[in-house]
Amino acid sequence: MATLEAVPVQAEAPGGSAPSPDGVLLHPYLFPVPVIKVPQQLSPSLRKQLAKQCNSKQGEEFIAELEQARSKLTTALESPSVSDVAVNEAVGSYVALLLGLVAAGGGANGAAAPLAADAVAAAAETPDEALEAAEGGAARNGHSSGAPLAAPPSRLRHAVRWGWAEAVLAPPPGSQPRASGAADAAYELASVLLAAALRLAHAAAEASKDSASGVPTPASTRSYKLLREAAGLLELVAGQLAPALPAGLSADLDPQVVRAVSSVALADAQQLTVLRAVAKGNQPALIAALGADTAQLYGQACSQLADAAAPGAAASKLWHYGQYKQAYCLAYAHAFNGIALWKADQPGQGLMSLEAAAAQLAAARRASGTYDAAPPATLNLHHRRVDEDLERVINDTQRRMKRENDTVYVQRVAAEVPPLPAGKRLVSPLPYVLPQPAPSVKSGVVEQCFGEGPAPAAAVAAPTAAPGAQAMHAGGSGAAATGSAAAGGAAAAPSGGGSEQGCSCCRWLAFMVASPLLVLLWLVGAVLWVLLLPLKCCCPCIGLPLQWLIDAVLGLLKLPARALLWATGGEPQPEGGSKK
Repeated sequence: MATLEAVPVQAEAPGGSAPSPDGVLLHPYLFPVPVIKVPQQLSPSLRKQLAKQCNSKQGEEFIAELEQARSKLTTALESPSVSDVAVNEAVGSYVALLLGLVAAGGGANGAAAPLAADAVAAAAETPDEALEAAEGGAARNGHSSGAPLAAPPSRLRHAVRWGWAEAVLAPPPGSQPRASGAADAAYELASVLLAAALRLAHAAAEASKDSASGVPTPASTRSYKLLREAAGLLELVAGQLAPALPAGLSADLDPQVVRAVSSVALADAQQLTVLRAVAKGNQPALIAALGADTAQLYGQACSQLADAAAPGAAASKLWHYGQYKQAYCLAYAHAFNGIALWKADQPGQGLMSLEAAAAQLAAARRASGTYDAAPPATLNLHHRRVDEDLERVINDTQRRMKRENDTVYVQRVAAEVPPLPAGKRLVSPLPYVLPQPAPSVKSGVVEQCFGEGPAPAAAVAAPTAAPGAQAMHAGGSGAAATGSAAAGGAAAAPSGGGSEQGCSCCRWLAFMVASPLLVLLWLVGAVLWVLLLPLKCCCPCIGLPLQWLIDAVLGLLKLPARALLWATGGEPQPEGGSKK
């Protein structure tokens, strides 16, 4: 809000001048996405896993292109200095190649279609355009997404195991970060789009981070657009990708959790519209309707989290944020509904609405304390000004309205809270249409240059805790493969007899004799790993020879563990995945 004193002035003098749109300053508070969802490092490399099915140079080039695109995507997601355009380009380039691993020929994408006339306001690109459309502006054309993948699955859909860090639902304090993984390219596609949406929402919160001078128009407009883009990505994931994945695969990809994040993104975008309408002096009835609908969006997000199967969703920080902002927006709706009733010569009804607004503000402050305490903890300094601004609007308006009612209208304060106007929504997701498959995918490189990949796994590992210093590895190693590897070992235990394993005493004797040599080889591998790690990060141009050397070093590092597993009678896991 630019000047809070302007709100009562608008109520008393509707013909007064409103602030210039370019000079409007807001003091918003958007949900701060705590962690950017990033992919885990693949080891063995993507090249090594797909090379088993590759039979031509063209296939090798496709693998290298896919691996390079994923590396660029990781950089774009992790670096806050990368521009929004660069992030979208990195996502589009990688998805265009990844479609070859999801569907045969990359699938078919539907065409965009025009929106109905009643959705024009929701399709506006800026808050000002949305407000103009709501008050009788000219109609505009919008677009909605077409049907995404409709082709049969790709032969390489289950050839690679992908891993991602969990980001939406923070783990309890003191616990390790969570991760998930699956040998399914559809899981990778859903995770990429979800990560891109969280990256955009994070950038929106950073762009509209409040300051003493307020957030200017360009920053709030950028946040508005980014939140709608994020909601479009999330709608695609929740509606068409996440439901096709096994239940319990990832807490982040629970359809209800994804829908809740989308609802919060839309609610935050409309909250910017509400604050802008207040600062510009739009009609109080419109602001009340916008506030009521925004509160409904936050409440919808809380209901979706409560219905989610992911553990802890109904007690997450996102849920507490929805509770806090729902009460906050209801306070706005009741306050400006009271101003609208005052303008309609019903100050008795208006005073009751303002009392309801004060009660909702008190509830919002209680909820904000619980929200700040939920992990990861936040400070009330970040949203204290937002709460104080609304309190000042309520108190100033209540004082003026009471004085005028006592001297002019002499009406009794209503016994019941007047109903809020029907909610009005001026925001909608910017639909995300999957990019066209890359030229190499369209030309049939997967079908021509690769053999048939593995069949889908019968069971999928549930999300597990990711070790702090260990990246998730494809092929069954790492945090996400722990559950499936343990399950596979338990299933295979009855079939392995003592005669097949040999004498355990001889095994232990051989292990003890060879243990000094194993320790020495492990130390050599560790030193080589430390020396090669900077070279791997800084010189990707020598990737293939360097990868061979790194694989040999990893073999040295794993040698003691494999020897110990052999001595105890266990069976080593194959490189390509967990034992079946």
